[in-house]
Order: sequence, then structure tokens, then C-alpha cells
Amino acid sequence: MKSNPPADTDVFSYQNVLQRLEGGFVGPTYPDDLFTSYPKSRTNPAAEKLIDISGCCAPSGIKALYLIWNNIVTKDDKGVWVNLAFNRDTKWAKVISYIPYQGRVDILVHEPAPIHIRIPGWVSQDDVKLLIDGEEKRCEWENSYVICKYAIAGQELSIRYPLSKFNGVEILAGIPYSITWLGDAVVSVRTDKEPILGIYNRKLESI
Repeated sequence: MKSNPPADTDVFSYQNVLQRLEGGFVGPTYPDDLFTSYPKSRTNPAAEKLIDISGCCAPSGIKALYLIWNNIVTKDDKGVWVNLAFNRDTKWAKVISYIPYQGRVDILVHEPAPIHIRIPGWVSQDDVKLLIDGEEKRCEWENSYVICKYAIAGQELSIRYPLSKFNGVEILAGIPYSITWLGDAVVSVRTDKEPILGIYNRKLESI
């Protein structure tokens, strides 16, 4: 690899990866992992012996960010697909997301093609509006995607829907947390029990 490193492409990049990263991902290692092999693995009970050192979080986090970024907008022989409501500019279309402040995603078309726009599963199809250059049009659906079959370069498509507010409970370290969602965003986290470490506030609020 050092004598003949692979060349970077539009899809894969190998050169100076660590130098180009900003931030990081937490990954645990246990103090005795370098010296002790366990009779049973914490992750694979069938294993006879395993040095259970961790090293998956940092590279997997980087890979997850790449997969998300690379799949916000994709293209195939059926057209352009807007799969995730994140801001992204590509040679086919530019996505401008107003979530979580509004249930609105705008798409600026760069190249003529059918545009497929994914709608979250918690949104009722009856509540979805499609505007083309500011004029409301009838929505055509293919599974969970709204389709604009004849989008042309320079058009502005806008998807609008109300943001649903709903509550759920997640159990972390044996402690129940009440989670409030507004659309795809968590807007409130609360617990009535003291966390194990006792270093967090009883009530946690997001920005």
C-alpha cells in the first residue's frame, strides 16, 4: 500500500485521511484488553477466547457520515432521487431543507430529469403539497416518494407538510427518558430519575 497507494476517485478516497478529518467519534477500550483474553466474548458468547479490544466506533462513524452524504441525492436510470432532507448541492439538483423549523424542502433543478422526493413515514400523504415555481401541483406517488416527472433545469420544486409532534420513551442504562419529537428532530429530553453517575441535570433541554 505504501509503495503503490490507490488513487483517489470521486467515490473512494485513501490519501491523508486522518489529516483531513475534523472532530471525532468516541470509541471505548477496556484497560485490560491488551493483556487479557476472556473465556467468553461480550459480543460473541460462542467464542472460546477473544481479546475484546474496541476500535470500531471511529472508523464506522466516518463511514456513516460518508454514506449519509453520498446518498442525500442519487441518480439512476429512473431519474434523480432526493432520499434525505439535508442540504446538499449536486450537479443534478440542490436540496435546501428547512427542517426542523418548517416542514419544507426545496429542490433547485440543475439538469432535466424526473425528480423523486422521499417523504417521511410519519407524514400523511393527504398533508403533502408540491409547488413548482410557486404554483401548487397534484402529487404523484411511487411508494414513499413524490414524483415530478418532467422537471426541467432552472425549476424550483418545494415540498410542504406539517411537522408532527409526538412523544416516546427510550431506556438508557436502565433509566427511562421521555423524548419529544418535532418531525425528525428531538426537541426535548426529560427524566425523573437520577442518572447512575449523578452528574447530569434531572431535566435536559435541547437547543
